[in-house]
Amino acid sequence: MVEKYFGWMPKSAPVKLPDISEPRQTAEKFKSRVDRLAPKPGWAAGYHVPARGTPEWYAMGLIDQMLVKGQDSRLYRKLVAETGIAGEVGGGINFPLGNMFNYQGPMLWSFNFTHDANRSRDEIKAAVDSVIEDLRTKPVSAEELARARTKMRSSLYSTIDGTGRIGLIDLLAVYALFDNDPNKVNQIEDGFAKVTPALIQKTAQEYLRSTNRSIYAIDPGAAPAAAPKPAGAK
Repeated sequence: MVEKYFGWMPKSAPVKLPDISEPRQTAEKFKSRVDRLAPKPGWAAGYHVPARGTPEWYAMGLIDQMLVKGQDSRLYRKLVAETGIAGEVGGGINFPLGNMFNYQGPMLWSFNFTHDANRSRDEIKAAVDSVIEDLRTKPVSAEELARARTKMRSSLYSTIDGTGRIGLIDLLAVYALFDNDPNKVNQIEDGFAKVTPALIQKTAQEYLRSTNRSIYAIDPGAAPAAAPKPAGAK
């Protein structure tokens, strides 16, 4: 009886995972909606990112630091400090569900903010594009790249050394589950160390192009009234 219910079980056939890869986006997408509960208008953009673990993916992690992480980031300086369009900018890879490490499959780098109603979408888009295109067309300095690495390293160790070291446990589980090698957690810093200004620009040119972007805007106010039903309709 014990052998029957608690004995050895034959190994089942491996489960074939579905292909969830996405085609290369070739046109900018835009959607908006009216939200009666929104106190202010909102604006968000998302870009498809390189495959996880590739050199370009590491570069995208540093681009994230340069563009939206901290008050020294380019989008913060442009949208908050210089133009006053927004009061804060938030974003990241796999934002806000997790971090750039704990996912598998297609993913977005995204950012969002709220703004005053007197700021037009054209003004906002022009401000964002000026920052993005500057990164796409001009090599970053060695100083800015070094600062991005320092910020990334600080963020990584803050995650690892958090309460109960849950962040480290998460990373070990992620690399065990997705890569079958939890030791890869020790190679993260090396991946970022190999990123060059040329790779930053190459990655930005491909993944920060407007045709790889989807924009979503929220307008406060009452939703449009539904069209009346024709006479006799149920």
